[in-house]
Amino acid sequence: MPKYEISKVNVLSIAKFSAIFSVLSYIVWAVLFAAITLLTSSYSRSHFFDSGMDFGDVTIIALFSGLVFVAVMSFGAGALVAWLYNVIAGLIGGMKINIELTEQDDESEDRSTNEPTNAT
Repeated sequence: MPKYEISKVNVLSIAKFSAIFSVLSYIVWAVLFAAITLLTSSYSRSHFFDSGMDFGDVTIIALFSGLVFVAVMSFGAGALVAWLYNVIAGLIGGMKINIELTEQDDESEDRSTNEPTNAT
């Protein structure tokens, strides 16, 4: 069983993944929250501010602002965690992982090497 060590991670890659994953999670949450809020709120038809904005407008603005906030904060948090990982891995060593190939992996690898290629 091959053993590997993750000695360093790409900070930008982790930050982007963190931001995208958080934004997608936030969108799912926001859609559910907005639907429930707008369907159950007694304020949805009344004016929320003197400026004429109703509760639905405020909800949409708040959800969009939250989306931007989540993207920025999760990008920063992902970058910070990746940077800390690199610093700590440099001092005490990285995470060690064991990789085991199964028979299914071997069969799919054999099939992919035996397939003809369409080279031109």
